[in-house]
Amino acid sequence: MTKAILAVILVPALASAADRKPQKTVVLVHGAFAEEFRAFDARTGEQLWSFPAPAGVIGIPTSFEVDGEQYIAVTAGWGLDAQGVQNGIDKTRGTKTVVPKAGTVLVFKLRKA
Repeated sequence: MTKAILAVILVPALASAADRKPQKTVVLVHGAFAEEFRAFDARTGEQLWSFPAPAGVIGIPTSFEVDGEQYIAVTAGWGLDAQGVQNGIDKTRGTKTVVPKAGTVLVFKLRKA
């Protein structure tokens, strides 16, 4: 049996450094149209945590360090490009979706292992 692919949506991801003791490598990913930011264990695929966002999380996550603490930042919010992509998906599915436009920068401080 074959399945038709209606849409391919590329989702930015970021792999952080591995934790030393449990040997978990965390990969942060998100659904391009989902209003949620999620972190997964790269080895098991287990979801480690999620955070509700005010709009779709479409930015590329970045990691940075301040005073020995690791942070992850990503943008949430849509523009005309996202509405255009959604319009194409809606046309295929026969639906109508209004894309929220809440521009926000989300920043998360990671716990030390």
